[in-house]
Amino acid sequence: KYLGLTSITDSIYTLKKVTGVKVTKYSSTKVKVSFTNISGERGYQVSKSSKENGTYIVSTFAGASATSRTITATKGKVYYYKVRAYYVREDGTKVYAPWSVTTKYKLK
Repeated sequence: KYLGLTSITDSIYTLKKVTGVKVTKYSSTKVKVSFTNISGERGYQVSKSSKENGTYIVSTFAGASATSRTITATKGKVYYYKVRAYYVREDGTKVYAPWSVTTKYKLK
C-alpha cells in the first residue's frame, strides 16, 4: 500500500544563529539581555539557567525589530543566558533557529 503526499505546501525555512548576546545590569533585581537582530525572524526566546548547558525558557516574544529583553535575576547568583529566533509558518507552527552562544553573568 502506498501513502504519498499529494502536494507540498510548506517550504523549508532556516534562520541563522543569534549573535552579539550581552548581559548587563538593569536594576537590583533585573538584567538586560541584548542581542543582534537577524532578518527573517518573527520573534525570540530567551533562556536563563543555573547550569551552563541547561535550557529554561523565561521569555518568548514577537518582534521583528527586537534587540533586547529585561529578565528577573537573583542577586549574587550565576546564570547562563542564551537566545534563539523563531519564524512562524503559514500553518502556525514555529521553526526555531539554533541557540546562541551561552553568556555567563552574575548580578551584583
